[in-house]
Amino acid sequence: MPKSPKSFAELSAELEQLVDRLQEEDLPLEDAIDAYERGMQLVRDAQQRLVAAEQKVQLLSSAPDDDQDDQDDDQDDDQDDEHDGQAP
Repeated sequence: MPKSPKSFAELSAELEQLVDRLQEEDLPLEDAIDAYERGMQLVRDAQQRLVAAEQKVQLLSSAPDDDQDDQDDDQDDDQDDEHDGQAP
């Protein structure tokens, strides 16, 4: 059964643990290289999550707000009604 993808918070926490381990422990070279390799994979995964989140925010912020458009149309109609029958 495949693992579910880790959240950004989980990736960040694991990366912090790896950094602490590399800084605090006197690891054999092979273990340090393995930890570095894992850390780089975590960074790539976290960057992908951030890019996806940024794209989603951009999509949501650029989506038309139907309610606001309806309100603007109603205000325009009210102003047109006020000007009807009045001389310019």
